[in-house]
Amino acid sequence: MLPPLKKEQTLAIQTHPVHGTLHIATALVRAKDAAEIAHADTILAQVQELRDRALSILDKAEKVEDFRGALSAIREARGCLELLGKLAGELRDVPTVNILVTPAWLNIQTVILSALDVHPHARLAVADALAGIEVSYD
Repeated sequence: MLPPLKKEQTLAIQTHPVHGTLHIATALVRAKDAAEIAHADTILAQVQELRDRALSILDKAEKVEDFRGALSAIREARGCLELLGKLAGELRDVPTVNILVTPAWLNIQTVILSALDVHPHARLAVADALAGIEVSYD
């Protein structure tokens, strides 16, 4: 929740309505962004705390040779680590598709090269260019 405006801030808005309105709009956007960042930081801290607790439980379970409890703690810690990786952008939850091996792309490549049959030099240049395509998943 944002704190209420101070008296001097409201006076400034009333004194300079156009100028003040622009600054208020910018300030509101910044405040919303700051609130979202703070919320994300809170979620991140909570997940890190859960990970730490799961690892602590894992240590305790191993000391008393509670293997069932240890495996449960490992699963929970793994889930926390996976979520932390996703939040940090290190892990993606979407499938990766290499379009260079899809039937649609292979069909397009065949059509292009067939259309260039009457231009052998251009056909070779295009074939070389197509063969040199590299896929980056970044």
